[in-house]
Amino acid sequence: MDGSYYWFVYISAIVICITVYMLYKTNHIDRFTWYLYWIGFALGMCWELPMTIANDYGPYPPATYLAPSPLPISTIVIMISASL
Repeated sequence: MDGSYYWFVYISAIVICITVYMLYKTNHIDRFTWYLYWIGFALGMCWELPMTIANDYGPYPPATYLAPSPLPISTIVIMISASL
């Protein structure tokens, strides 16, 4: 996959974290939402980090595709993101 996709993901993550921080500092979100966001962030990292490590250093990939994708993966990700 193209490296620009990963840059897009990393930059989006940074922008979202900064946005949530600014919303908290300007009192647009309360302390409960602030904690809930970071708990969700931590839970997501508990899933993403082991999968990334398994993919990079494991002898077998954690997921394999049985059939080719009908669309490029980047298109599928954008379609899912837009539907949220």
